Amino acid sequence: METTSSRKQANAEQVDLGGLTPSYIYSKRCFDFLASLIGLILLSCVFLIIGILIKVDDPHGKIFYSPVYNSSATP
Repeated sequence: METTSSRKQANAEQVDLGGLTPSYIYSKRCFDFLASLIGLILLSCVFLIIGILIKVDDPHGKIFYSPVYNSSATP
């Protein structure tokens, strides 16, 4: 390891990606984006259904809850 000023630097090698074409990289990026978008849409529906079921089961209950800890109160 080399030291420059007071920081340590590791010698890193550049990794060859095997000649990936720009069109492959672009299409993979588009696929990843669309797959994550579809996943978010599907999971948001599931979370909405769970939230509605919580409200139906206990109308005064909270859907989102986080305990508050301080010296005068306990959760």
